[in-house]
Amino acid sequence: MEYLSIADVCIAPDQPNGLNEYLTLIKVMEYMKAKKPFVSFDLKETRDLAKGSGLYADSLDDFIQKILKIIDDPQLAAKLGKEGKAIIENEYLWEHSEKKLLSLYTKLLQ
Repeated sequence: MEYLSIADVCIAPDQPNGLNEYLTLIKVMEYMKAKKPFVSFDLKETRDLAKGSGLYADSLDDFIQKILKIIDDPQLAAKLGKEGKAIIENEYLWEHSEKKLLSLYTKLLQ
C-alpha cells in the first residue's frame, strides 16, 4: 500500500491470453481499494468487477494513451478512483460476501 499511495495511475498490463479473461487480477481490486485510477487491457472479468471504474485498452498504443489521459486529467483520475473505492466498499467487502455465502450455505443445508 505504501507504493500505491504515491502512484498517480496504476496499471494492469496483462494482455488477453485465453485464461486471464475469466479471472480478476487481485491487483485491480487493490488499486480500487486504494482509490487509485487504473488502466487495464479490456478483459471481461476485470470490466465486470470494476464496472467502469478504470480505463480499458484494446492495444498497446491504446494502453499508453489511456495512461496519459489519466495523468493529464486529474478530475478523471479522482472520479475513477472514487468510483472504484465505492464499488469495493459497497460490493466486495467481507460483510457483503459473508451474507451471500451464509445464504448459500443455508440453502444447501436445507
